[in-house]
Amino acid sequence: METTSPTNKEIITLLKEVKDSIIDKKSRLFFFVADTNGTPMGSIEYIYKIAKQLERDGYSVIMLHEKEKFIGVEAWLGKEYSGMRHVSLSSMNENPEFKINGSDFFFIPELYADFIKKLKESKLPSETVVLCQSHSFIFKYLNAGENWSYFGVENVITTSEKMKMFLEEYQPVKNIHIINPTISKDFSPSTLPQKPIISIISRNTDDIERVAKLFYQKYPMYSWISFKTLGNMKKADFASALKETFLAVWLDDYATFGTFPLEAMASGVPVMIKIPDLIPEWAEKTEENNITLADNAIYVSNILAMPDYIAKFVEAWLLDDVPETLYNNMKDTPKNYSEENSREQVSRAFNNIFQNKIKKLDATIEKYETNDNNTNP
Repeated sequence: METTSPTNKEIITLLKEVKDSIIDKKSRLFFFVADTNGTPMGSIEYIYKIAKQLERDGYSVIMLHEKEKFIGVEAWLGKEYSGMRHVSLSSMNENPEFKINGSDFFFIPELYADFIKKLKESKLPSETVVLCQSHSFIFKYLNAGENWSYFGVENVITTSEKMKMFLEEYQPVKNIHIINPTISKDFSPSTLPQKPIISIISRNTDDIERVAKLFYQKYPMYSWISFKTLGNMKKADFASALKETFLAVWLDDYATFGTFPLEAMASGVPVMIKIPDLIPEWAEKTEENNITLADNAIYVSNILAMPDYIAKFVEAWLLDDVPETLYNNMKDTPKNYSEENSREQVSRAFNNIFQNKIKKLDATIEKYETNDNNTNP
């Protein structure tokens, strides 16, 4: 049976319907998330918080995951987030409700380049936006020389001005939007004396063990000091445990933002940081056009020097000789990453993303209207 191509007028009508759907908040926003199997993960929390705000603002938000079996985030983010609508890729493909149209948007983390490529190959009319939180994952599944723009990506959401500069150099796309991670109000200083416990976070558990063993080996007189990894906790429990410690140690060469140090600062806990490959924006200051490390933490250039720096801090803490300027500077740093500021950033970023789509639709509509007028003078 022969099929006829739609006329210019039919195409124009369809494009205007897509535009109206976006304006009327009828677009479906699909956020792809990995299953952490119940383990807290800052990168997943970042996506859920953005998606939740959009849901509160009246948008149709769907959390998309790969497999039908999905443990989810209830154990550590709570029912507010686990109760959001979740759909697996397989059930989505089988359900006619999820036929993709031109007003739909997919938000895909930078690690899933294969998924981004498949969306392009499928020739779906939807828009793909990359959520980029880590510079170390950008090229993991991209071939040499490949760029997101090759796969139709025109919008990227990232975490900081520093990451935006990195992307402009290595992954140039038309539009880069900044939404900072937030520091929850759960994080606040303790009213009780801090305990002789060092909270320590690292992607690599071997690094945690190495620092602790080197410290105890060289400074056996401090064997009564404990190292504690704060993992697999609900946010409120994590915040309560963190504020009890007297020092927080952060080891993460691949981080680009770093919420843990900011959470520690908000909790009144001094932070010792192994300087990562890409220094976070809050870890720098500008004086007389020179960029230097900020005075809000203790910065260490290599992991082998950590035990000595920890020992010096322990001595200062026992003598009540930790510089007051450190406490004052670290107290101010997390204030820039409040939930209120994030809400404004989310609204601004997504308004720009939607307007960029509408401009493309308007340009296409104008082209078809011009062709239609020329065909039917």
